[in-house]
Amino acid sequence: MLLGVSREVLSCLSILIQCSSPLGESLLSDPSFFPPFSTARYRPETSLFGTMSTPDLAHTPAAPPPAGQTSNFVDPPSQQAAMIGVSATMTLLTLVFLSVRFYTSLRITRRPGIEDWLCLAAAVLVFGYTGVILDLSYVSRHMWDVPEIWFTENYWKIRFGGNTLQALAYFTSRMPILLLYIRLFGTTLRFRIACYIAIGFAVGTYITSIPLISYFCTPRTTGGDWNSLEVFAECKKLLDWAMVQGSCDIALNVYIFFLPIPTILGLHMDRKKRLGVLAIFMTGLVAILCSALGLYYRYKLSFTSDVNWNEGAFICMS
Repeated sequence: MLLGVSREVLSCLSILIQCSSPLGESLLSDPSFFPPFSTARYRPETSLFGTMSTPDLAHTPAAPPPAGQTSNFVDPPSQQAAMIGVSATMTLLTLVFLSVRFYTSLRITRRPGIEDWLCLAAAVLVFGYTGVILDLSYVSRHMWDVPEIWFTENYWKIRFGGNTLQALAYFTSRMPILLLYIRLFGTTLRFRIACYIAIGFAVGTYITSIPLISYFCTPRTTGGDWNSLEVFAECKKLLDWAMVQGSCDIALNVYIFFLPIPTILGLHMDRKKRLGVLAIFMTGLVAILCSALGLYYRYKLSFTSDVNWNEGAFICMS
């Protein structure tokens, strides 16, 4: 299986590559994915409720195994090692590109802009979300290999915090490249308006998920039960929005990719330099690819029952 990092790490890395180039500075530096919190709440309806006796949750699978298979709580297949290895590698690469970016803006051009600091903020948010991923990576098994006792109130609260970080990371990782566009090519009102449209679209695509999951995926009353079936049922209402958000993410990345190309092709410089500048922005293809893979795994994550395993694949592949 080809392994990658979570889409937001790759998207931020792509932006860091584009924004960190000294050539780009001389002209003056994604991902579901809709929060899995809303889709990972599959629990057998009779596992905790509707029975007179209390089951042994440490030996009760979160979902019944398929025909011919049995639950394995000791040494089951898991994607934890892959998630740790890939996340660590991509975190290191992101740090390298971030360092190059700030070295360029602080020591070479000596003109750091707001997009530099937003890129730093995006990296911090991505690292925070990656930390949540690694903290919860122990559950990246088939659902029938996950003991139900692991789904505690603290588990869901950590996921909720991770989903908030994820939405903010998605948004802030798009802002540096759009602000850089305005800084480099925003000599015309038409181009600036096009960039502002993209910023507004990003707000609608990513930031709106924070109030949505806050309303649908948390207890409605103070001290409410995070594990209640009522909360699960409400949270499931966001499945359709998850697919809409994934589609909007692809559209936004394609829009960002093509936005500067006409301006770059019209630059008054020799062909070699013009192609070099174009090559820098071509790294945006990484974000588009990640978005497409993310939408595919978003569908599997939202509409299949083996949630934790599919979520691990989503994080690794997209």
